[in-house]
Amino acid sequence: MRRKIRTEEEKKEYQKEYIAWYQQENIEKHRLAAASHLRELRSRIFELLGDKCANCGFSDRRALQIDHKDGGGSKEIKSSESPTQYLRMIIKNLSRYQILCANCNWIKRYTHQEMLAPRGRVKIVRERPKRIYKER
Repeated sequence: MRRKIRTEEEKKEYQKEYIAWYQQENIEKHRLAAASHLRELRSRIFELLGDKCANCGFSDRRALQIDHKDGGGSKEIKSSESPTQYLRMIIKNLSRYQILCANCNWIKRYTHQEMLAPRGRVKIVRERPKRIYKER
């Protein structure tokens, strides 16, 4: 990839070509490194928050989730620039989060009416009124 550069324009062209080549050659390496970093941050959060469901005590990490105690997690996730930034924010504000297993998290979402409708609007879950049938 090396070549003799004579002018400033050639230097800029060479830099563009080199950056494109470098990104193409190392994209998978960077992707794997980023994924590994996210796993490490998530693991650290689990350890700091107790590594088990706060409700039932379930401890298999495959089904554990980070939960916002007061709801509103989807807004925070959307406002973050990247997953790494979001996980670092959780580490800074641990008192606002808890670990729940998937079942307890969905039960909490249902009972506290945290269900999301399309386009991110909160959907209020209400029971349907019972129909009263007249006898004929």
